[in-house]
Amino acid sequence: MNLASVEDRGGFAEFRYSGSLDLAEIARASLSVLVHCQSEGLKGALIDLRETEGTLDPLERIDFARSIAPEWNRDILLAFVLHPSQHVPSRPGELAAQNRGMRTRTFLDHQMATAWLLANVR
Repeated sequence: MNLASVEDRGGFAEFRYSGSLDLAEIARASLSVLVHCQSEGLKGALIDLRETEGTLDPLERIDFARSIAPEWNRDILLAFVLHPSQHVPSRPGELAAQNRGMRTRTFLDHQMATAWLLANVR
């Protein structure tokens, strides 16, 4: 998984990734996102995975939430934008992360993710 771009969006940062989707890589990338947000004083992050290839099964998503939730700063919101093929309607990773105190959501629509972050980071 490769970082394609990083943009400051006024209160949150947007990270776009491409390449092969991998659980360990997403966890590392998410923690790098956290460090960036903390160092820049940002209150939110959008991780755009629409240009990545592959999917994670529901248990991998729960494992991902378990792996980053203990490290995540609860003051920083996290939105993921997924390709429709990556979407799991029951949102197991999102729910597992929220149950561990993270303020996170997954979206299929980039504009909705941006609106959610902008409404909550001010």
